[in-house]
Amino acid sequence: MKKINKFLFLAILLSLVLLNCQKKEEKSTNTQNKKVENVNNQDVLREISLDEMLDFEHIPKNWKEELREIAENMPRYDNNVVKISMYFYEKDFFYDYKKIFLDDNNNFLKPDEKQINDFLKMASEKNFSDFDSIIQAMEKENKKDKLFSKLTGNWIESLKIWKLKADNLKNYYQSGDYKKDNFAKGKTLNSEYLESIKQRKEKYRELNKIFIFKLKYLLKKTAVFYADQQYGNNTPIGDLFKESLLIDIFCYKLYDWNEIYNAEETFEVPVEEKDSEKYLQDLKKIQSEIKKLSDTMENKEYEFINSKTIINKEIYLLAKKENKSNLELINQIMSDMENKKYTDINAIGILLMKRNNEIEQVIRKQLARSR
Repeated sequence: MKKINKFLFLAILLSLVLLNCQKKEEKSTNTQNKKVENVNNQDVLREISLDEMLDFEHIPKNWKEELREIAENMPRYDNNVVKISMYFYEKDFFYDYKKIFLDDNNNFLKPDEKQINDFLKMASEKNFSDFDSIIQAMEKENKKDKLFSKLTGNWIESLKIWKLKADNLKNYYQSGDYKKDNFAKGKTLNSEYLESIKQRKEKYRELNKIFIFKLKYLLKKTAVFYADQQYGNNTPIGDLFKESLLIDIFCYKLYDWNEIYNAEETFEVPVEEKDSEKYLQDLKKIQSEIKKLSDTMENKEYEFINSKTIINKEIYLLAKKENKSNLELINQIMSDMENKKYTDINAIGILLMKRNNEIEQVIRKQLARSR
């Protein structure tokens, strides 16, 4: 259900990664203690390209400073935005509205009186007070921290507009004005409301690119890098982390526009028609990298040593079997995408993320026991 949260694990992983890095730096430094300057805000606000995501040979410049800056802001994000995402999942005005006022292509439909009464009953049950308090808390944080404001400000504004447009719809039908103008204003309000959802998702996409996904990506990318350095290329732990991260990247690219996942909703291609080919090509590129790594792991002779730092063979074989199934899910998603069959994509995508998370948890538990 939740798009997030793995941040407890990420915080632990961050400390381990930074500790490993610190030890390596101490070895390469004589007696000087080098002071690390704060990373420039523009570095933190920088998007990560797909080519950079798929490059496992290098870690980004200033990665530690970016991690620290983002991680410092994460508690404020975590405490407030998770609640907003849950609000959408549990109470999103749009799902109930769509059932009554829109066809499958989001074209406006004139409802009858019973449907209007059902809508007003639904609308009266939506309590926005908790939503408003979260927005106010985030705006208060934005006044204290310019970086946090840059990361979240546009999304917060889009949320306020979305709520205003929802209120306008509710007030229009409560007042009975639709009887006077034969739904003329209702059609206009409908268009404004749908546009507010589009803008809300676009602003969330911006937030996701530079903040939400970026933290997960930097942590797991660094874990892959240091796993290879510390354990060597003939042990499976680095490849397992890499495979998990590639699946994260695939899901991120598939869903970077959406605050929530809902298996009951039909998947929507989150780009304009003119950009849809690039969107599909990016997904194919990630799919190809996952398959390539899967084939490499299939033919690789790993060393399973009785050591604290090496994952055991039983866990590896379990993870490999599950990841084969994950690749089948990705292949099904891509087949449906190419044929423009979107009915089952959300259900498959949610299953893919769930399975990848479960594999990751098994690996983490194994590593925790070995330390």
